[in-house]
Amino acid sequence: MGELPNMLEEIYMSGLMDDHIDEEPTSLENEDLQKFIKLFEDAQRKIYPACEKFSVLSFVIKMLHVKVYNKWSNKSFDMVMQVFKDIQPECDQTIPWTLYHAKKFLRDLGLGYETIHACKNDCALFSKENANLEKCPICDEPRYKLNNDGGRSAPGRDIDVYLQPLIEELKNLWEHGVQTYDASNGQIFRMHAAVMWTINDFPTYGNMSGWSTKGYLVCPNCNMNASSQGLRSKIGYMGARRYLLENHNWRRSKLFNGQIKDRSKPMDLSGEEILEQIDCGTYKPYGKHPHNRKRQRNENPNLNWTKRCIIFDLPYWKMLKLRHNLDVIY
Repeated sequence: MGELPNMLEEIYMSGLMDDHIDEEPTSLENEDLQKFIKLFEDAQRKIYPACEKFSVLSFVIKMLHVKVYNKWSNKSFDMVMQVFKDIQPECDQTIPWTLYHAKKFLRDLGLGYETIHACKNDCALFSKENANLEKCPICDEPRYKLNNDGGRSAPGRDIDVYLQPLIEELKNLWEHGVQTYDASNGQIFRMHAAVMWTINDFPTYGNMSGWSTKGYLVCPNCNMNASSQGLRSKIGYMGARRYLLENHNWRRSKLFNGQIKDRSKPMDLSGEEILEQIDCGTYKPYGKHPHNRKRQRNENPNLNWTKRCIIFDLPYWKMLKLRHNLDVIY
């Protein structure tokens, strides 16, 4: 079972599940609960009584992965599945024997997805009010024009554009929750969920939080109270001793840089205070279109903030003491 998530990812990346069938994925609202429970139980059954390796679910995922990996046609898949059915007539009757029914089987279990087009310049998603547009509402680029500039670059600060559907789901999970099946006791309960923090390297910290990790104010904890200085063509961050106790001997030592250190450590800012800082700024729109290239230096920069992070749309985000973690491998 350990390889199933990787197989599912490759199936999704292939685009096999992109063609939406008429039936919508089964939700877990009242009238659908019993149907889902039965489907979930069927998915865990052996494909035939003596089989110890495959459940119905793992068999379906395995066969779809083989189809994608070997570039089988849809007709080839159906033919191979029919051969299996003829060889093992005692197979469980719940097995979906055609590609159509195999994809419907995964969607009904909640393993489908919705395809959302994005502007090639990372300006906007073609969803909700933009779902039927033929051009990007920001840069006017055609929706179906391919990006011929080589491989796509990382979205950078524009990551918020792609986080929009996730943030909407997270808000719903926090405010309303979702009915969920507990396989351990066979009960249905309403599950609520929250994001505790992000985990990322330092450059990605800047993209996620909106605080630039470059320049004299690079330290997000120091905020406006940084201890940086120019060292020829580099910037040095000299304030480590500020975090020592006020009476520590090393504060009075001049061995480090010929100076004593009498500055206190920076004050911790609450999420509300940080959000107040952010809301004081005006930021360029998302996207990498030609009219939105690197702007000239702002005469009145808002500290090191480059945007209002979309995660602040979560009602609890500003109340968290720790919002972003650095991956210790870096």
